[in-house]
Amino acid sequence: ALRRDPKDLRCNLAMGRSMLEKGDFDAARAYLDRAIDRLKMRNDNPADPEALYQKARLERLCGNPDAAYRLYADASWQYGWRSSCLYEMGCIDAARGQRALAVEHLTQALVTNAHHLAARTLRGYLTGNVQELEEVLKLSPQDTFARYALWLLEGRDVGSFVCGRPQDVIDAALDFMRAGLNAEAVRILDT
Repeated sequence: ALRRDPKDLRCNLAMGRSMLEKGDFDAARAYLDRAIDRLKMRNDNPADPEALYQKARLERLCGNPDAAYRLYADASWQYGWRSSCLYEMGCIDAARGQRALAVEHLTQALVTNAHHLAARTLRGYLTGNVQELEEVLKLSPQDTFARYALWLLEGRDVGSFVCGRPQDVIDAALDFMRAGLNAEAVRILDT
């Protein structure tokens, strides 16, 4: 399809997403840039900003949080992507040490999607709101991110079933690292 139309939005987006998942960031960037060019050809606020979101993910993975932040902000205007984008912006804010702004973006993400458990957990951890973390565990009793947030705040037991699943421990550490909370991630990995 790309031989017929090298600027086809859907094909460039699919290839960009595929290359991103494979870790071929240069190829992903080329495909996503073409997709965004086509997407914004007639409208700077497209109906489906997925290409912007995927390019933001790419920039974040490449260590360009400022570029990622701008792209997440561009993609956040569309309701379907708003919660995810605002969560990522909140994580970048937290990594920059701007906790108040992070909490604001996480709160906006929760207005859009009240069941965004990662946003709830991160907001609860940043504000020290134990009740919010307990609410997450009521909705999802095995949520390791929330369990470790409570462990970090209050020393609560995370549960032997969690510690027995190394991938869950790594995932929780990565959730904290995503928000720039590296010391917390190291403490989690040491459990």
